[in-house]
Amino acid sequence: MLQIILFAMLAFVGSAFLLVWVLRSHIKKISTCGYLPQDPGPIMRWIVIAFSRCITWWQAKSVKISGWENLNTPGPKIIAPNHTHYLDPLVWPGILEEKARYLVDSSVFKFFGGYAGLLLSAGGGIPVDLEKGKGTAARVSGVKAMVSGRDLVIFPEGYAYLDGSVNEFKKGTVRIAKAAAAESGAETYIVPVYMRYGKYAPAWFKKYSNPIQFALIFLMAPYYRAGLEIVIGKAIPASRLPVDDDAANAVLRQAVIELDPLKLAR
Repeated sequence: MLQIILFAMLAFVGSAFLLVWVLRSHIKKISTCGYLPQDPGPIMRWIVIAFSRCITWWQAKSVKISGWENLNTPGPKIIAPNHTHYLDPLVWPGILEEKARYLVDSSVFKFFGGYAGLLLSAGGGIPVDLEKGKGTAARVSGVKAMVSGRDLVIFPEGYAYLDGSVNEFKKGTVRIAKAAAAESGAETYIVPVYMRYGKYAPAWFKKYSNPIQFALIFLMAPYYRAGLEIVIGKAIPASRLPVDDDAANAVLRQAVIELDPLKLAR
């Protein structure tokens, strides 16, 4: 009897170690820059949408959207919002009616020991290394997704700047749109978007790492829960962007800035 119990315990421990090893290997794979996951199935899509709406309600309470009609483009598009909150990418699965892919900083996939990556990947997230010169694989995957007809959500700033400012844009967004149009032979679009929250983090938050800043805002949600306004601008066809990527980037950034609800209200 004792031998049977010992054997069962060893089998359980061995199975547990095997499961952890398989899980860790999978997490490493899906967190690799450019990994393109399969489309989420109906059950996982429902879970992601439910999670999106719950955390949006917790952190922002209410969302006001204007310019919704501008998302109706004849071809695949990149939705390109500013990035001032950890919540930004989590909002979109709950409000988009169609399936989309999301380019996400690969470091976010590693939050909570890498288990955040399981949800991000299942929801259509593509990890991207934001260090200069290391994001090529993600750009290739983004082009592949657009050529297959999928829309993308990309935050051109790359990192979230929690003080509400709009920082410099990385060139990946305009490059993906142009490359997808060239490869498919059909028009692609970039839709500029401005996301403005009712309250932003104070300057002293910057002395902490991003995960700690995000955690503080999450835990202090009753204070920061002051609404979110999203303004969706008119789509920019990739063919009308300047040939020079820097100039195209400047056009996109200015288009996003001009949508700031505070500016539109003047």
